[in-house]
Amino acid sequence: MRRNVDDKWQQRIAWHELGHAIVGKKLGLAIGEVVHSGEDGKTTYSRRDDQWHEYAVFCMAGSVGEWLWEKHNNGGFGSRAYCQGDLAEFKKTVDGRRLSESDARAKARKILRGDLARIRRLAPELIRTGRLSGSQI
Repeated sequence: MRRNVDDKWQQRIAWHELGHAIVGKKLGLAIGEVVHSGEDGKTTYSRRDDQWHEYAVFCMAGSVGEWLWEKHNNGGFGSRAYCQGDLAEFKKTVDGRRLSESDARAKARKILRGDLARIRRLAPELIRTGRLSGSQI
């Protein structure tokens, strides 16, 4: 797929992955890189075993990034099917622990709203280059 910073699907992917990366970094996870293939994306990270709470918020941050993209673009776009893997990982992580999906989303939303300018700046760069290192986030 040709990289196109004006393509709405590619923008949505970029905001999703940057949501993960920015929240993860802010919460102390080690972000390796953010990859954008044009058709999908991934954010690599490492975490300690005791960082379950941070990781759970990280899981929800992708969908929060998409929600912000929708707000930024005056409306919805597609379904949340892209976020189902993140939601399943969140549920597995918090099983038997005290953290609701809504609380995790609220924490991610607070961080990302504070870093909206960074997302707007990095999203086109991620789409164009296909990859950002953790240090570039």
